Amino acid sequence: MININRSKYFFLALFIVLIYLSYRIVRPVLTPIIIAALLAYIFKPVYKILYKKTKRKNLSSFILTIFVIIVITLPSVFILNSIIREAAVSSVVIKQRIVSGNILGVKCTDKDNFMCGMSKYVKKVTSDPETRYFIDSTIKDISDSITKSITNLIIAFPRRILDIAILFFVMFYLFRDGGAFIKKIRGLLPIKEKYKKEIFEQMNEVTFAVINGYIIVGVIQGILGSFIFFALGVSSPILWGIMIMLLSILPFIGPTLIWVPGSLFLFLSGYVDGNTSTALKGIILLLCGLFVFSPIDNILKPKIIGNKTEIHPAVIIIGLIGGMFLFGFVGFLLGPLTLTLLVTIINIYEKEKLLFEAD
Repeated sequence: MININRSKYFFLALFIVLIYLSYRIVRPVLTPIIIAALLAYIFKPVYKILYKKTKRKNLSSFILTIFVIIVITLPSVFILNSIIREAAVSSVVIKQRIVSGNILGVKCTDKDNFMCGMSKYVKKVTSDPETRYFIDSTIKDISDSITKSITNLIIAFPRRILDIAILFFVMFYLFRDGGAFIKKIRGLLPIKEKYKKEIFEQMNEVTFAVINGYIIVGVIQGILGSFIFFALGVSSPILWGIMIMLLSILPFIGPTLIWVPGSLFLFLSGYVDGNTSTALKGIILLLCGLFVFSPIDNILKPKIIGNKTEIHPAVIIIGLIGGMFLFGFVGFLLGPLTLTLLVTIINIYEKEKLLFEAD
């Protein structure tokens, strides 16, 4: 009896140690693995269609993996190219304003307003040699910082390539063997079959709801954003719509990173130039942000996810925010999944407790 107990404790301790070591091994590449799992989950219906046509798992997985690479790469190149172009234009404008001394970019007429007075004061201050030296030093420090960041990015490029390779490698095998892997995990759980079914159904519902909730809300916000920016005459409306769609993954603050600076820029530009129309566009964009983007992001998203999972929206919101703080980008899914799994386990415990008391 003693030997049996010792064997149990030994294997339990060994199992815990191996789980911990395995986690430390996988941790550096955990993000690409989780992203691969998300992509495999999203494109799983496409894989099933391909497999029905080809009847070959490897070929179907390979074709779909290449397709996902193209779908992800092309928009990324477009976005990066647009951002670089916009940044280059902004850099030239800022340098011209610094050289001219008109940093605020104010066009003053005979009737000076508050901004003209402010511009003249700033120009006078920046003409001082010491102030000019401080500005030049600051610009140099910023330039050096940007150069250092680019250098670090270049140094880290092989690591990014490795992450991408791992992502698509894992995705290929998840397309092919994901179903068998899930069945294996399900078979190892030491609980009743009905509870296994409940846990996996709940996790599937949460994953489906979170991903689709983000996709639906992101697409809605992106389309509305592109339309609003186009209607207001803002340059590159499609780019800003895409940025809003991508940033919608951040709870509460996502799209505000676009429409708040955009509305302030339009309003101040109109005020400085005496252009009422441009200032009005800034106010319209601010109102659209407050009464269109914010309700969609903070009310519609939790409601979509909560209704599909029958989980309280507060749990979903806490999971989204806390998950991203703990796990980073992939936390938007891991957070709600973890809390939902906890709620499911508690429900199972309550059911078992009632059955035990009834007996």
